[in-house]
Amino acid sequence: MNDKIIEACVPEVVKCVHCGKCRAVCPTLDVLGWDNYGSRGRMILAGEIIRNGFDPDETGLNSIFTCTTCKHCTTVCPTKAKVPEVMEMTRSILVGRKKHPDIHRVLYERVEKLGNPYDEHKDRLWWIPDFREPEEAEVMFFVGCTPTYRTVEIAKSVVKILDGLEIPWTFVRDQKCCSSPLIRTGWGSITTDHNIEKIIETAEATGADTVITSCAGCYKTIIQDYPIEDLDIRIMHITQYLAEKLEKGEIELPQKPGLRVTFHDPCHLGRHAGEYDAPRKVIESMGVDLVEMEHNRQSSWCCGAGGGVRIAFPELTEKIATKRVNEARAVDAELILSACPFCVYNLRVNSQDIPVRDIVEFIAELM
Repeated sequence: MNDKIIEACVPEVVKCVHCGKCRAVCPTLDVLGWDNYGSRGRMILAGEIIRNGFDPDETGLNSIFTCTTCKHCTTVCPTKAKVPEVMEMTRSILVGRKKHPDIHRVLYERVEKLGNPYDEHKDRLWWIPDFREPEEAEVMFFVGCTPTYRTVEIAKSVVKILDGLEIPWTFVRDQKCCSSPLIRTGWGSITTDHNIEKIIETAEATGADTVITSCAGCYKTIIQDYPIEDLDIRIMHITQYLAEKLEKGEIELPQKPGLRVTFHDPCHLGRHAGEYDAPRKVIESMGVDLVEMEHNRQSSWCCGAGGGVRIAFPELTEKIATKRVNEARAVDAELILSACPFCVYNLRVNSQDIPVRDIVEFIAELM
């Protein structure tokens, strides 16, 4: 396994020319200040670990595991070195050596045992106990762990929107964690085959040909980390689905004219999946005054929670999130919207004066 990782990693490691252009955009370097907590330092260290078997001390491990994998560095890199992929593969090597944050092992064990990283024993449909699978559906809702167990209003909002727009829907049967938290922290996926099987099974039972999710992390994982090339089923983020319906004139969304809102691009939806327009089309269709923060779209500042950082290094995450909230404050935003439950949760707990909502919550509240 390590030979394959090394073969994949080395070409990316040597792409890094140590120019330091990434220093200006790395959220962890911005907070911690030392070069080993930035992309350049991490790539040098990863090269030693991968090619020479270097055994990092605690500082070195922290360097590798504090990367949020936001991909901002890659967007400004003159050689487009794939830093997030190198970090994930380097973490995989370190996990194999049993050198990793202990809490990441706990996440793996929770997903392995319970199908979610939150140590929740409740059924995934606990929040909608009267649900019965319909005979026919247009879309399948892959809810994700965070909306199921931590930001349940997001899950409820998706259901309210689909019902309100009279779109026939169902849940992906017996879904488990998409494995994004495990892949990002170097533990790999243990649920891919199960979830693909259940997507196919649900499609065959109901006729649904589209999977929708409100979670940017689930979306990125399914389209990029799952082997879905031969899957004759569309995978869409909920904002993409709604934007498509709006373009076709098939739906109308409630209006809130005059409200000054800003949008935080989730790293997984934006830089990783290349989707910037769909959420903005949905927001603008509601008549609000959309104002952009200083860093937006491809240059959007990370919320600080990704890559396993929030659970292992919470203070670092809070400082990164606070900077992002300050950008919203600088443009006099009355509301921060995003399209990722993890971003919403992290920004919300670090925003004292500006409310934070997922786009689907905002829509559902007005319906």
